[in-house]
Amino acid sequence: MGDAAAVQFGPQPLPCAVDLPRALRYLGQRREGLPEHLEQRLQEAADQCSSAARPRGVGRAYPLLWGGPGRPVELAGTGVALPGADIARFLEGCTHAVVLAVTLGMESERQLARAQALSPLEGLLADGCASSMAEEAARAASAEIERWARVAGFRPTKRFSAGYGDLPLQLQPDMLRLSGGDKLLGIHVGPSLLMTPMKSVTAVVGLAPLAGPKARDTERR
Repeated sequence: MGDAAAVQFGPQPLPCAVDLPRALRYLGQRREGLPEHLEQRLQEAADQCSSAARPRGVGRAYPLLWGGPGRPVELAGTGVALPGADIARFLEGCTHAVVLAVTLGMESERQLARAQALSPLEGLLADGCASSMAEEAARAASAEIERWARVAGFRPTKRFSAGYGDLPLQLQPDMLRLSGGDKLLGIHVGPSLLMTPMKSVTAVVGLAPLAGPKARDTERR
């Protein structure tokens, strides 16, 4: 078996850009048939988002402890369990998991607040662009994990975030602590469990030995 401890990265910048079709999907729109003046304003919002964002990510690997039927899988040595049947099925065949965190940074947060103060439309366009870019940053982080995982002898799953399926959102503070996203990226969680900066992502990526059965790869984010 490979060395899962080597499957970690960051904190480091992540190469990504605003995905305009994705931004429009977040807004419930399609690019085809979009009025020219809205197309221009969307591009301006994307340019402002790209200028303000400082996408960065970090990830750390932990061994998994399987306690048997009816018991949650645990991240060894952390005191943190991942409750729920969905995450157990998702991590089936995995021996380790990477906890990752990604953020666009506080300047992106401030740029979004400025756009929202200008008008509801500017705020919506900025939010769609920033959400799109955060997703692209998370994809870049997943690609970084996959690169290290293959070298170390593991096959990675896709991402699974707290708040999806029956994995509770209350795990958010633990996800930040275990990934290093709190201290290394400056991401904080409030009493409502919302992250600051808002355009931040945490997730678990399972690691299955390359020689073992194929792990599940359904993405939950």
